[in-house]
Amino acid sequence: MGVRTTASEGKVALFDSVTGTAFGPVFDDPFDAEEFLRWLQGKSEEEAQFGVGDELVTFRPDARVYTNPELQIVMNLYISERGLE
Repeated sequence: MGVRTTASEGKVALFDSVTGTAFGPVFDDPFDAEEFLRWLQGKSEEEAQFGVGDELVTFRPDARVYTNPELQIVMNLYISERGLE
């Protein structure tokens, strides 16, 4: 149970293995998706918080718990931290 990746038509998406629902950003490569999940799981709740509107959000290792706007911010932080464009 948890977050898995699935690929179709050259793109990779995250999906919840419990509900079978895809969510979050679309990746170009399976390695990128798995690396994002490893990066997220390596974050601690004490390590960082970020703002979404007026709300303060704490890093959580399970990608399924974020809202879409939160997950987009997390993805942007990942891209920025990794120096990806």
